[in-house]
Amino acid sequence: MYVGAPILASVPKRRTSFFLDPELGDGLKALKARDGVAEGEAIRRAIAEYLKQRRIAVGHKAERKQPASRKRS
Repeated sequence: MYVGAPILASVPKRRTSFFLDPELGDGLKALKARDGVAEGEAIRRAIAEYLKQRRIAVGHKAERKQPASRKRS
C-alpha cells in the first residue's frame, strides 16, 4: 500500500493533458493490473512525491482574508 502524500478526494481536480512515452504507459497499465491503482492516481502520486523531494509545498493554498461585512443603510 502506498504511504505518502495525502489524497484530497474532496478537492475538485483540474483536467491536464500531456504526452507520455509508450513504455511509461505500459508501466502504468502493469501497475494497475498488479496493484489495482488507477493510472491517473499513480501519476498524481508520482508528481506529489517528485515535488515533495524538491521541497515544493503543495496542497496548502494561501489563506484569504475574509471580506469585511458591509453595513446596510
